[in-house]
Amino acid sequence: MNYIEGRTFIVTGGAVGLGFQTALQLAELGGNIVIANTNKDHAEEAVKQLEATGAKAAYCLTDVSKEEDTIELMRFTKEKFGRIDGVVNCAGIMPLGKFGDYDIKKWTKCIDVNFKGAVNVTHAAIVAMVEQGGRIGHIVNFASTAAKRYGPGVGIYGATKIAVKWVVDSLRAEYAGKGKIIEGFIKDIESRPLAIAEFDEKLWLAVIDQVTVYRDGIMTFRFKNGSEVTA
Repeated sequence: MNYIEGRTFIVTGGAVGLGFQTALQLAELGGNIVIANTNKDHAEEAVKQLEATGAKAAYCLTDVSKEEDTIELMRFTKEKFGRIDGVVNCAGIMPLGKFGDYDIKKWTKCIDVNFKGAVNVTHAAIVAMVEQGGRIGHIVNFASTAAKRYGPGVGIYGATKIAVKWVVDSLRAEYAGKGKIIEGFIKDIESRPLAIAEFDEKLWLAVIDQVTVYRDGIMTFRFKNGSEVTA
């Protein structure tokens, strides 16, 4: 059974990389896609590629660190497609560097995008889904191996991902029986194929096939359409 066809999905950070490949898979399975991105050129190109699959797609320029942008994103999606069935929050940045030597503004931006952005998107999505009636749809926030393993140069980035996991775990309990709020992160860092923890829902198993994580932290995401993204 196709759990994607005819449903509407928002993908933040959906114009490039992992976000775009997620959006592409959802589009190929018949979903309606709204790309949320800060770069207009990238967003327009992504929509063209999604529409080439036969899917309906649109973009909404969104800075997830701004609450008003995420509220507008939900309004735009409902106006365009009638409702919101799922949100995949892929927007994120990964500044790396020695704590004392690094520009504090970059750490602040990392917190704003990775953590505050996840909170803004999730909150706006829950409010919008409750307003439209019925059960809350699927909301996915990506965490990281950095939420489980500390190391030099990743302190702030890892902290944002730990925070995302903590919030999602709390929301999962808060909204039990009302919808699916999950986070995806790699179980462990080993030089072997690994599954994405918490991705046991049929909806998301339709998209991501396998993740390989190498000891240097490089991750390769393999999608069911055969494409790969390395991050």
